[in-house]
Amino acid sequence: MIQRLPFGVSVDYMLHNSGTSYAVAALIVLLIAIVWAYSCQQYRSRAVRIMSGVLPRQVILQDFCTQLWHMISAALVSGCVVVLVVCCIHGWRDTGRFLTVFAQYALIFVLIAMFAIMMALLVLRPRVRIIAERSMPFSRMHGGNVVLCSVTAILTMLSLAVGIGAIAQHRATMRDLHLWQPLGGVVSADLSLFADEDYWQAHQDQLREAFVQLEDKHDLALSESVALFFTPSQGDMPTTEQIRQAVAPYDDVVVCNSTFLTMFQVPNDELSRVSISELTPQLRDNVIEYSKLWTVDGGASMGERLYRWTGDSAFPSLTYGQATGAMRQSRNPLIILIDEPARTLSLSGFLLPALSNGNLVFTSADSLRNTLQQYGVEELISSTSTIANAVYTRTVWLQTTIVGCATAVVICIIAMLSLLWFSAQTWSVEHSHLIFVRHTAGQRFSRIALHRVMMVAAALVLIMPLVMAILPQLSVVELADNTSMWLSVYVLTAIGFNAILTVLATRRRYFAMAHRE
Repeated sequence: MIQRLPFGVSVDYMLHNSGTSYAVAALIVLLIAIVWAYSCQQYRSRAVRIMSGVLPRQVILQDFCTQLWHMISAALVSGCVVVLVVCCIHGWRDTGRFLTVFAQYALIFVLIAMFAIMMALLVLRPRVRIIAERSMPFSRMHGGNVVLCSVTAILTMLSLAVGIGAIAQHRATMRDLHLWQPLGGVVSADLSLFADEDYWQAHQDQLREAFVQLEDKHDLALSESVALFFTPSQGDMPTTEQIRQAVAPYDDVVVCNSTFLTMFQVPNDELSRVSISELTPQLRDNVIEYSKLWTVDGGASMGERLYRWTGDSAFPSLTYGQATGAMRQSRNPLIILIDEPARTLSLSGFLLPALSNGNLVFTSADSLRNTLQQYGVEELISSTSTIANAVYTRTVWLQTTIVGCATAVVICIIAMLSLLWFSAQTWSVEHSHLIFVRHTAGQRFSRIALHRVMMVAAALVLIMPLVMAILPQLSVVELADNTSMWLSVYVLTAIGFNAILTVLATRRRYFAMAHRE
């Protein structure tokens, strides 16, 4: 048996948990920001040593060794503290494995620090012309500040958006867990790799009979929110508002059977029959067209299976294409109640896709397995999983995502504030004479700093739509509806802090000039 190394397991976990990934990325950005700021601050020292006759490569090597020693010293001290705390929490179990993984990650961060230090020193190496002019490479400093601030802002927005989405999904998943916990025996099934189209064609009669037997024993439950199919789109996932417009006056369209209603204790007397002629033309056409694809008889009797929900509570249904056991609560759904889905619905058109998406579930894993074996189609299913356990596992995963994203946001904010303060100081040093002359002439510090504040504000405002554009590709959770609002709050807060820091740096530089410091 092949056993994976602990380091490989930890890397795999990090790659499959965006919260942890963002936290690690934030630490790397903070590390690079510290290296960059320190290298900029030590520029004059390097220039003085070169003027005193020390070779430039020796100066760079000295600074490289000094910064690296500071990094290694900090890593050793903090590492000892972390190791002691973690080992005490876990009762000194698996200490050797933990130390091995910790040492490997520490080595990676040291290598990243070495690369960042060397690149910063090379970019900021003193040149003879600049030394002769008694100036500083402000353009390079500003360039590095802009790049690091932009990366930090993007990473903060990504972490914030994913974290907020995870919080919203965690709340919904906790509600789902509350619904599924009493149904501990209900399972979903995963289709086997052998169950391709040729397999279905060769065994469709046996599959149909197996599903019919499960249906007769009330072991087969069906529920699927299908309003998504009724919504016109250009290939992108339609929004909630677009779906509601497509199925208006209803807020969802649900295909289900009586077993699912019984499972969740939904009373039949709160279902009111609806004639297909009562539907809007668009919704009626969609129901008819999809019924031809979904049913064996071409949808001839679909008009007799339409109901509306009249209950006071929300109507539960399984979502389409989301996590196993994910529920949707609808207040006014159009319900297509299929009493005998195994006999009525098409295998390839509905049942098997519903099975693979987790919308066709079973009340007993043993009953499912025995029935499939009885008809010789046990190869259809590769495995089964208890839905309650799957939902619980997702809640734990979402919790770790929330913690990781929160950690990333905090680290990024620290890095962002540090970079903004250092950038403001660099700007004030470059414009020392302008600040002194203008304030002496009566201009307020806020007026002097206004141009820089507006430039940074414009950059942050432009970054936000970029983040919103790449979020759907990078986020592993469904984004919350108020994501743009939270990102706007972050941008406004960052603009406010930058204004304060720039004014403070301007004021500080003026008094330094006044006292000839």
